[in-house]
Amino acid sequence: MRRLLVVELNRLRWRRAIVVLLLAAAVIPLLLVGERYLTTSKPTAEDYAVAQQNFESELAYSERESAKCERKPERYDIDPSADDLAQRCRDIFYFPTSVEEYIYVERIDLAYERLERSGVAVAAMLGVVMFLIGTTFVGHDWNTGSMSNQLLFETRRLRVWAAKLVAVAAVALLACLVITTSFWLLMDLARHARGFDQGDGVLGDALGQGLRTSAMGAAAAAGGYLFTMLTRSTVFTLGVLFGVSVAGGVLLATVGPSDVGPVDPIINARAAAIGEASYYVEAPCEGDPSGSICFTERTRDGDDGAIYYGVVLAVVGAASVVSFRRRDLP
Repeated sequence: MRRLLVVELNRLRWRRAIVVLLLAAAVIPLLLVGERYLTTSKPTAEDYAVAQQNFESELAYSERESAKCERKPERYDIDPSADDLAQRCRDIFYFPTSVEEYIYVERIDLAYERLERSGVAVAAMLGVVMFLIGTTFVGHDWNTGSMSNQLLFETRRLRVWAAKLVAVAAVALLACLVITTSFWLLMDLARHARGFDQGDGVLGDALGQGLRTSAMGAAAAAGGYLFTMLTRSTVFTLGVLFGVSVAGGVLLATVGPSDVGPVDPIINARAAAIGEASYYVEAPCEGDPSGSICFTERTRDGDDGAIYYGVVLAVVGAASVVSFRRRDLP
């Protein structure tokens, strides 16, 4: 088994298409870091001066209006005899707490990048690239007919199947770990260079997301490999990927259940790679007897997404093993 694994790793290393895909996966995050650095700027003294003026103006306005409310609370639909009259009046108006709230510059915020911006883009890109690596790796063997030649040297098909799976998943995992770790460290370096403060533990959360993204990337590579071993066609596998990602979502939204989150592949992929995925469903408004429909937010967490794709990989993997062991080779 060890010899087979070394052979498959060497075949991965010398496959030009896979090398190109890995280079693209490494370059794109670097470009995203550069884009964030070039489009952000450290607040200037003028920015702070304007922010201080806006802060003081907003605070003075809220104080005045709150005092008016205490003098004539009935105008604000507040009971004049309420024990907490002052607090009720203050709750109506916004009282700023820091000057930083009024500094309007493009920032590098790792928490926002992780959940809503470049972190999501990197996770999606790695998932697609690793799936392509998995299907390209074994699809070449089927397209060229070299699979038959390989089985002349190792007749135990299950060992060949397992060696290829371990090789492609291990390379994908290692590549994703290096890429995501480098990405978040460079993003934090860009944040520090621009002079933006960051809360404690935010970088750790980003690196932790990198681990999730890496695991999802390895699963994507394994999925591409398993499905192509089952279909024996790279083109067919890519067609299924496109259909699931585009047509599948549309179909679920139009004819599926009202809450498609638990079965939507895109929502579950985001949950598995990012750690959570929010979506909205139509549901009766709470406390409204008329039966009006409201949009309710629901969430899939990372464990939900991992279980979803774990089941998918298990089913496809079982079918792939049976097919490879029993079907005739071309």
